[in-house]
Amino acid sequence: VLEGMAEYFSEELSRKTRRGMRESAYKGLCTGGILPIGYLVGPDKRYRLDPAAAPLVRELFKRYAAGERVKDILQWSQAVGLHTQPTRKAPAGMPLSSTTLHHMLSNKKYIGTLSFDGVTVPGALPRIVDDALFAKCQERIEERKVILKSTKADKEYLLTGKLTCGKCGAFLFGDSGANAQGAVYRYYACSTRKSGRSCDCKRWRKEDLESLILD
Repeated sequence: VLEGMAEYFSEELSRKTRRGMRESAYKGLCTGGILPIGYLVGPDKRYRLDPAAAPLVRELFKRYAAGERVKDILQWSQAVGLHTQPTRKAPAGMPLSSTTLHHMLSNKKYIGTLSFDGVTVPGALPRIVDDALFAKCQERIEERKVILKSTKADKEYLLTGKLTCGKCGAFLFGDSGANAQGAVYRYYACSTRKSGRSCDCKRWRKEDLESLILD
């Protein structure tokens, strides 16, 4: 009986704690955890911009949206002193890694949206980047996913990551299909069209396109 009561009170405390944190999220208050780079928390538990780091975070988004390589962005961030938030193990923060960079680029807090336990509150914190810049970065992330996926699936597509669509500017990547007899045909396809968005760029036969460019 005592064990059952202890379990009940533990679950009840957990529910009350999460309910309190959800209410804090609705109010735009910090719900704990490591702060995103570029933000501070004031005595009222509200997010505010870090005057030193926020402009650097905005510049990082601009560089990625403009097509700069991840390696070069990381070198730039180290040169300007952009680090992760201080922790007990790293009081001065750590240099950014590619994993940290991609997590930042997908974090909606940078456009002012706070999410916690199913609660989503737009405008809960001051934004660092605008919606258009954030969306441009998401498009590039998706393009890179398509390229990496096709590269892992077939190493024989020589031009993967080197071609862009002449109509929408998205990357072309390796694709394949088979006819009723089982014969496999390989193509280069526009990633925008492949993802179901609007682009009427046709698929190019792999052998024809590679031969044309190599010649």
